[in-house]
Amino acid sequence: MTMGTKRQAVLRAAAGVSVALLALSGCSSSNEDDASATTTASESSESTDETSGSETSESASETSESGSGGGDFDKAEAEGLLLTADELGTGYTEVPAEQISSALEQMGGGLTEALEQMTVEPVQCEAAMKKTMAQMTDLAGQMDQVAMAIFTQGTSSVSQSIAPQSVTGSTDDMKAQIGACQEMTLTIQGVSAKASMQPVELGLDADSVATLITMEVSAGGQNLTQTSASAYVTGEDNIMSISLNGDAVANEATLKEITTKAYEKAEPVL
Repeated sequence: MTMGTKRQAVLRAAAGVSVALLALSGCSSSNEDDASATTTASESSESTDETSGSETSESASETSESGSGGGDFDKAEAEGLLLTADELGTGYTEVPAEQISSALEQMGGGLTEALEQMTVEPVQCEAAMKKTMAQMTDLAGQMDQVAMAIFTQGTSSVSQSIAPQSVTGSTDDMKAQIGACQEMTLTIQGVSAKASMQPVELGLDADSVATLITMEVSAGGQNLTQTSASAYVTGEDNIMSISLNGDAVANEATLKEITTKAYEKAEPVL
């Protein structure tokens, strides 16, 4: 693998982490634990009897059902409550839906390759990060449960999605992951990308979590910095996510403005 190819692989992983962390997938799904927690649970289960294990299983099932929301997801209704290019402001162009599906499929393939080669430090973040990226590879097959719009303006982009919590996880998952892994280093075939996450307080009257993400990649004597900003807002059944990419939009003020505008419009379907 050439240095240029390595650098591209790291950038695919970096982009995948940004999207997966705070756009469409949960870092630690509400009905699954990360590898560390799974190991602990397994060790604990060995010291309990079958009755206790059955009760634990039933409790986990109830938690999963509660976290996924009780209503059927109406994609058409959700799509009607997404922001439009005009509502975002001058200069935005909406990406056609077929292009979004194609891009997700291509990104999924890139993430699969990255997963096979990637290590993450600190080590306690690796299991959750790899699971997050693995979930992204399946996203294209779940688009019947996701209302999504992506807009571009020059080299910047804005994406919004609305989906059931069973697809995305919960804001509690996001908060836990951000708190534990604000600084990470991803390495693929000797090329590293440093990720930094800065929490943002949105000030919404709803359960929410937001962050600014900076990815720094150094390869072949070249340095690249990728910035993004993302937010999750949880309703009764569904979650709305906002993802901003590019220096022109990936900042705290723009994140708050767009997320507030999007939430005020989408709140009825959340």
